[in-house]
Amino acid sequence: WWGYQRLAFYDLQPAKLWYLLTDPGAGLKGIKERTNILLLGVGGNTHEGGDLTDTIMVLSVDKKGNDSVLLSIPRDIWAADLKAKINSAYANGEAKKPGGGLTLSKATVEQIIGLPLQYGLLVDFNGFKSIIDAVGGIETWVADSFTDSKYPIAGKETADCAGDPEYSCRYETVSFTQGSEHMDGDLALKYVRSRHAGGEEGTDFSRNRRQQAVLLALKQKVLRIGIITDFRRLKLLWQAVDSATTTDLTAGETLLLGRLFGLASSHHRSVVLTQDEPQKGTPGLLIHPPEQLYGGAWVLVPKYDGFTAIHRYIACVIENTSGCDQILNLEN
Repeated sequence: WWGYQRLAFYDLQPAKLWYLLTDPGAGLKGIKERTNILLLGVGGNTHEGGDLTDTIMVLSVDKKGNDSVLLSIPRDIWAADLKAKINSAYANGEAKKPGGGLTLSKATVEQIIGLPLQYGLLVDFNGFKSIIDAVGGIETWVADSFTDSKYPIAGKETADCAGDPEYSCRYETVSFTQGSEHMDGDLALKYVRSRHAGGEEGTDFSRNRRQQAVLLALKQKVLRIGIITDFRRLKLLWQAVDSATTTDLTAGETLLLGRLFGLASSHHRSVVLTQDEPQKGTPGLLIHPPEQLYGGAWVLVPKYDGFTAIHRYIACVIENTSGCDQILNLEN
Protein backbone atom coordinates (compact mmCIF):
# COMPACT_ATOMS: atom_id res chain seq x y z
CA TRP A 1 0.00 0.00 0.00
CA TRP A 2 2.88 2.36 0.84
CA GLY A 3 4.46 1.65 -2.55
CA TYR A 4 1.14 1.99 -4.38
CA GLN A 5 0.53 5.40 -2.79
CA ARG A 6 3.86 6.70 -3.92
CA LEU A 7 3.56 5.34 -7.45
CA ALA A 8 0.15 6.99 -7.75
CA PHE A 9 1.52 10.22 -6.28
CA TYR A 10 4.37 10.29 -8.80
CA ASP A 11 2.03 9.34 -11.70
CA LEU A 12 4.33 6.41 -12.47
CA GLN A 13 2.87 3.60 -14.50
CA PRO A 14 5.08 0.48 -14.63
CA ALA A 15 6.79 1.62 -17.86
CA LYS A 16 7.57 5.08 -16.48
CA LEU A 17 8.83 3.57 -13.23
CA TRP A 18 11.18 1.36 -15.22
CA TYR A 19 12.42 4.37 -17.22
CA LEU A 20 12.92 6.39 -14.01
CA LEU A 21 15.11 3.65 -12.55
CA THR A 22 17.02 2.70 -15.68
CA ASP A 23 16.82 5.18 -18.58
CA PRO A 24 14.75 8.35 -17.88
CA GLY A 25 15.41 9.81 -21.32
CA ALA A 26 13.63 6.90 -22.98
CA GLY A 27 10.34 8.00 -21.44
CA LEU A 28 10.54 11.56 -22.79
CA LYS A 29 9.83 13.08 -26.19
CA GLY A 30 12.88 14.29 -28.06
CA ILE A 31 14.74 14.72 -31.32
CA LYS A 32 18.34 13.88 -32.16
CA GLU A 33 18.74 12.31 -28.72
CA ARG A 34 17.85 15.55 -26.89
CA THR A 35 14.80 16.81 -25.04
CA ASN A 36 14.18 20.57 -25.20
CA ILE A 37 11.97 22.40 -22.72
CA LEU A 38 10.84 26.04 -22.83
CA LEU A 39 10.90 27.64 -19.35
CA LEU A 40 8.85 30.81 -18.84
CA GLY A 41 8.35 33.13 -15.88
CA VAL A 42 5.48 35.61 -15.49
CA GLY A 43 4.44 38.09 -12.83
CA GLY A 44 0.93 36.73 -12.42
CA ASN A 45 -2.28 38.58 -11.62
CA THR A 46 -0.77 40.60 -8.77
CA HIS A 47 1.82 42.27 -11.03
CA GLU A 48 1.58 44.80 -13.82
CA GLY A 49 1.83 43.07 -17.20
CA GLY A 50 1.29 39.77 -15.39
CA ASP A 51 0.99 37.65 -18.57
CA LEU A 52 4.18 38.97 -20.18
CA THR A 53 7.01 36.46 -19.86
CA ASP A 54 9.67 38.18 -17.76
CA THR A 55 11.94 35.13 -18.08
CA ILE A 56 12.50 33.03 -21.21
CA MET A 57 14.92 30.09 -21.09
CA VAL A 58 15.39 26.81 -22.93
CA LEU A 59 16.76 23.72 -21.20
CA SER A 60 18.22 21.14 -23.58
CA VAL A 61 19.14 17.78 -22.01
CA ASP A 62 20.89 14.86 -23.66
CA LYS A 63 18.56 11.85 -23.40
CA LYS A 64 21.39 9.66 -22.12
CA GLY A 65 22.18 12.15 -19.37
CA ASN A 66 25.56 13.08 -20.84
CA ASP A 67 25.09 16.83 -20.63
CA SER A 68 22.65 19.75 -20.39
CA VAL A 69 22.56 23.27 -21.81
CA LEU A 70 20.61 26.21 -20.37
CA LEU A 71 19.98 28.99 -22.88
CA SER A 72 18.63 32.41 -21.85
CA ILE A 73 16.74 34.39 -24.49
CA PRO A 74 16.22 38.15 -24.09
CA ARG A 75 12.54 39.00 -23.78
CA ASP A 76 12.92 42.07 -26.04
CA ILE A 77 13.68 40.15 -29.27
CA TRP A 78 11.28 41.29 -31.98
CA ALA A 79 9.07 38.55 -33.47
CA ALA A 80 7.91 39.55 -36.94
CA ASP A 81 4.97 37.13 -36.95
CA LEU A 82 3.65 38.63 -33.71
CA LYS A 83 4.55 42.18 -34.69
CA ALA A 84 5.65 42.46 -31.06
CA LYS A 85 8.35 41.34 -28.65
CA ILE A 86 8.57 37.63 -27.93
CA ASN A 87 7.59 38.20 -24.28
CA SER A 88 4.03 38.87 -25.47
CA ALA A 89 3.59 35.46 -27.13
CA TYR A 90 2.13 33.76 -24.05
CA ALA A 91 -0.38 36.55 -23.41
CA ASN A 92 -1.43 36.62 -27.08
CA GLY A 93 -1.86 32.86 -27.18
CA GLU A 94 -3.99 32.81 -24.04
CA ALA A 95 -6.16 35.66 -25.38
CA LYS A 96 -6.95 33.64 -28.50
CA LYS A 97 -7.60 30.35 -26.72
CA PRO A 98 -7.21 29.23 -23.10
CA GLY A 99 -4.15 26.99 -23.05
CA GLY A 100 -2.81 28.52 -26.26
CA GLY A 101 -0.11 30.51 -24.47
CA LEU A 102 2.41 27.68 -24.25
CA THR A 103 1.71 26.59 -27.82
CA LEU A 104 2.32 30.05 -29.30
CA SER A 105 5.33 30.66 -27.04
CA LYS A 106 6.98 27.43 -28.15
CA ALA A 107 6.32 28.15 -31.83
CA THR A 108 7.70 31.69 -31.48
CA VAL A 109 10.86 30.67 -29.64
CA GLU A 110 11.48 27.81 -32.08
CA GLN A 111 11.72 30.38 -34.88
CA ILE A 112 14.26 32.38 -32.88
CA ILE A 113 16.58 29.53 -31.85
CA GLY A 114 16.09 26.96 -34.62
CA LEU A 115 15.41 24.10 -32.19
CA PRO A 116 12.19 22.09 -31.80
CA LEU A 117 10.69 22.34 -28.31
CA GLN A 118 9.01 19.22 -26.98
CA TYR A 119 7.67 20.69 -23.74
CA GLY A 120 6.91 23.99 -22.06
CA LEU A 121 6.61 25.06 -18.43
CA LEU A 122 5.47 28.41 -17.04
CA VAL A 123 5.75 29.59 -13.41
CA ASP A 124 4.50 32.81 -11.80
CA PHE A 125 6.42 34.89 -9.25
CA ASN A 126 4.50 33.71 -6.19
CA GLY A 127 4.92 30.11 -7.29
CA PHE A 128 8.64 30.64 -7.81
CA LYS A 129 8.94 31.82 -4.20
CA SER A 130 6.99 28.86 -2.86
CA ILE A 131 9.17 26.38 -4.78
CA ILE A 132 12.36 27.88 -3.32
CA ASP A 133 10.86 27.86 0.17
CA ALA A 134 9.70 24.24 -0.21
CA VAL A 135 13.34 23.08 -0.39
CA GLY A 136 14.42 25.27 2.53
CA GLY A 137 16.00 28.03 0.42
CA ILE A 138 19.09 27.90 -1.78
CA GLU A 139 22.75 28.90 -1.65
CA THR A 140 23.48 31.21 -4.57
CA TRP A 141 26.77 32.75 -5.65
CA VAL A 142 26.36 36.49 -6.23
CA ALA A 143 28.88 37.20 -8.97
CA ASP A 144 28.85 41.01 -8.65
CA SER A 145 27.63 43.38 -5.94
CA PHE A 146 24.82 45.75 -6.88
CA THR A 147 22.09 47.99 -5.46
CA ASP A 148 18.70 48.60 -7.03
CA SER A 149 16.79 51.54 -5.52
CA LYS A 150 13.74 51.03 -7.75
CA TYR A 151 12.66 47.46 -7.11
CA PRO A 152 8.86 47.43 -7.58
CA ILE A 153 6.68 46.61 -4.58
CA ALA A 154 3.94 44.16 -5.54
CA GLY A 155 0.51 45.79 -5.47
CA LYS A 156 1.85 49.35 -5.49
CA GLU A 157 2.66 49.66 -9.18
CA THR A 158 -0.02 52.35 -9.69
CA ALA A 159 -0.03 53.99 -6.24
CA ASP A 160 -0.28 57.81 -6.40
CA CYS A 161 2.16 58.19 -3.45
CA ALA A 162 0.28 61.21 -2.07
CA GLY A 163 1.35 63.34 -5.00
CA ASP A 164 5.07 62.47 -4.81
CA PRO A 165 6.35 63.23 -8.36
CA GLU A 166 9.03 60.53 -7.96
CA TYR A 167 6.47 57.90 -6.89
CA SER A 168 8.89 56.69 -4.24
CA CYS A 169 6.26 54.63 -2.44
CA ARG A 170 6.13 52.24 -5.39
CA TYR A 171 9.70 51.05 -4.84
CA GLU A 172 12.07 49.58 -2.30
CA THR A 173 15.86 49.30 -2.30
CA VAL A 174 17.49 45.89 -2.60
CA SER A 175 21.23 45.19 -2.33
CA PHE A 176 23.39 42.14 -2.94
CA THR A 177 27.06 41.67 -2.04
CA GLN A 178 29.46 39.52 -4.03
CA GLY A 179 29.82 36.07 -2.52
CA SER A 180 27.69 33.14 -1.44
CA GLU A 181 24.30 34.06 -0.02
CA HIS A 182 21.46 31.97 1.38
CA MET A 183 18.21 33.04 -0.26
CA ASP A 184 14.63 32.25 0.65
CA GLY A 185 11.96 32.54 -2.03
CA ASP A 186 11.37 36.27 -1.56
CA LEU A 187 15.06 37.17 -1.74
CA ALA A 188 15.70 34.88 -4.71
CA LEU A 189 12.86 36.54 -6.61
CA LYS A 190 14.34 39.97 -5.95
CA TYR A 191 17.73 38.74 -7.14
CA VAL A 192 16.41 37.44 -10.46
CA ARG A 193 13.96 40.30 -11.12
CA SER A 194 16.12 43.31 -10.29
CA ARG A 195 16.67 45.47 -13.38
CA HIS A 196 17.45 49.02 -12.20
CA ALA A 197 20.93 48.60 -10.73
CA GLY A 198 23.72 50.80 -11.99
CA GLY A 199 26.18 49.59 -14.62
CA GLU A 200 26.11 46.17 -16.21
CA GLU A 201 23.94 44.59 -13.50
CA GLY A 202 21.09 46.78 -14.69
CA THR A 203 20.97 45.04 -18.08
CA ASP A 204 18.64 42.22 -19.05
CA PHE A 205 21.67 40.15 -20.04
CA SER A 206 23.03 40.20 -16.49
CA ARG A 207 19.57 39.43 -15.17
CA ASN A 208 19.43 36.41 -17.48
CA ARG A 209 22.70 35.17 -15.97
CA ARG A 210 21.32 35.62 -12.46
CA GLN A 211 18.21 33.66 -13.39
CA GLN A 212 20.36 30.80 -14.63
CA ALA A 213 22.42 30.85 -11.42
CA VAL A 214 19.30 30.55 -9.26
CA LEU A 215 17.83 27.72 -11.33
CA LEU A 216 21.09 25.77 -11.09
CA ALA A 217 21.31 26.47 -7.35
CA LEU A 218 17.80 25.07 -6.96
CA LYS A 219 18.80 21.95 -8.87
CA GLN A 220 21.87 21.48 -6.68
CA LYS A 221 19.79 21.88 -3.51
CA VAL A 222 17.29 19.25 -4.67
CA LEU A 223 20.10 16.82 -5.47
CA ARG A 224 21.95 17.50 -2.21
CA ILE A 225 19.04 16.93 0.15
CA GLY A 226 17.95 13.75 -1.65
CA ILE A 227 14.41 15.02 -2.02
CA ILE A 228 13.30 12.10 -4.20
CA THR A 229 13.49 9.82 -1.12
CA ASP A 230 12.10 12.37 1.38
CA PHE A 231 8.36 11.93 0.84
CA ARG A 232 7.31 14.75 3.18
CA ARG A 233 9.55 17.36 1.59
CA LEU A 234 8.88 16.03 -1.90
CA LYS A 235 5.16 16.37 -1.29
CA LEU A 236 5.62 20.02 -0.29
CA LEU A 237 7.73 20.68 -3.38
CA TRP A 238 5.30 18.83 -5.63
CA GLN A 239 2.36 20.79 -4.28
CA ALA A 240 4.25 24.06 -4.80
CA VAL A 241 5.19 23.13 -8.37
CA ASP A 242 1.70 21.84 -9.18
CA SER A 243 -0.05 25.00 -7.95
CA ALA A 244 2.49 27.42 -9.42
CA THR A 245 3.08 26.06 -12.91
CA THR A 246 1.33 25.57 -16.21
CA THR A 247 2.87 22.83 -18.32
CA ASP A 248 2.29 20.21 -20.98
CA LEU A 249 4.52 17.78 -19.07
CA THR A 250 2.67 15.02 -17.25
CA ALA A 251 3.58 14.40 -13.62
CA GLY A 252 5.54 11.30 -14.60
CA GLU A 253 7.40 13.16 -17.36
CA THR A 254 8.30 15.90 -14.87
CA LEU A 255 9.96 13.31 -12.62
CA LEU A 256 11.74 11.72 -15.57
CA LEU A 257 13.01 15.13 -16.67
CA GLY A 258 14.19 15.95 -13.14
CA ARG A 259 16.05 12.64 -12.95
CA LEU A 260 17.63 13.21 -16.37
CA PHE A 261 18.66 16.78 -15.48
CA GLY A 262 20.28 15.44 -12.33
CA LEU A 263 22.26 12.83 -14.26
CA ALA A 264 23.59 15.57 -16.55
CA SER A 265 24.63 17.84 -13.66
CA SER A 266 28.36 17.18 -14.03
CA HIS A 267 28.42 18.40 -17.64
CA HIS A 268 26.36 21.56 -17.77
CA ARG A 269 26.80 24.61 -20.00
CA SER A 270 25.07 27.99 -19.77
CA VAL A 271 24.54 30.40 -22.68
CA VAL A 272 23.00 33.87 -22.87
CA LEU A 273 22.12 35.44 -26.23
CA THR A 274 23.51 38.98 -26.06
CA GLN A 275 24.25 42.17 -27.90
CA ASP A 276 27.80 43.20 -28.65
CA GLU A 277 29.52 44.18 -25.40
CA PRO A 278 32.32 46.54 -26.56
CA GLN A 279 33.45 47.30 -23.00
CA LYS A 280 34.28 43.62 -22.62
CA GLY A 281 35.42 43.09 -26.17
CA THR A 282 32.68 40.47 -26.49
CA PRO A 283 30.72 40.15 -29.75
CA GLY A 284 27.03 39.23 -29.77
CA LEU A 285 24.37 38.19 -32.25
CA LEU A 286 21.75 40.85 -31.42
CA ILE A 287 21.54 44.59 -31.98
CA HIS A 288 19.24 47.38 -30.82
CA PRO A 289 17.84 49.07 -33.97
CA PRO A 290 16.43 52.61 -34.21
CA GLU A 291 13.27 52.68 -32.10
CA GLN A 292 11.24 54.59 -34.69
CA LEU A 293 11.33 51.48 -36.89
CA TYR A 294 9.33 49.59 -34.26
CA GLY A 295 6.75 52.11 -33.15
CA GLY A 296 9.06 53.62 -30.55
CA ALA A 297 9.62 50.30 -28.76
CA TRP A 298 13.03 49.25 -27.42
CA VAL A 299 13.66 45.92 -29.16
CA LEU A 300 16.44 43.55 -30.20
CA VAL A 301 16.86 42.06 -33.67
CA PRO A 302 19.47 39.75 -35.24
CA LYS A 303 22.79 41.44 -35.92
CA TYR A 304 23.06 39.57 -39.21
CA ASP A 305 20.40 38.90 -41.83
CA GLY A 306 17.62 36.82 -40.34
CA PHE A 307 18.10 34.30 -37.53
CA THR A 308 20.42 31.97 -39.47
CA ALA A 309 23.56 32.91 -37.54
CA ILE A 310 21.71 32.49 -34.22
CA HIS A 311 20.49 29.06 -35.32
CA ARG A 312 24.04 28.04 -36.27
CA TYR A 313 25.50 29.32 -33.03
CA ILE A 314 22.95 27.55 -30.82
CA ALA A 315 23.33 24.29 -32.76
CA CYS A 316 27.11 24.58 -32.34
CA VAL A 317 26.79 25.11 -28.58
CA ILE A 318 24.28 22.27 -28.18
CA GLU A 319 26.49 19.87 -30.12
CA ASN A 320 29.52 21.13 -28.16
CA THR A 321 31.67 21.43 -31.25
CA SER A 322 34.58 23.78 -31.89
CA GLY A 323 34.36 27.06 -33.76
CA CYS A 324 31.27 28.47 -32.04
CA ASP A 325 33.03 31.77 -31.30
CA GLN A 326 33.75 32.22 -35.00
CA ILE A 327 30.02 32.49 -35.65
CA LEU A 328 29.93 35.50 -33.31
CA ASN A 329 32.53 37.24 -35.52
CA LEU A 330 30.95 36.75 -38.95
CA GLU A 331 31.61 40.31 -40.06
CA ASN A 332 35.34 39.78 -39.46
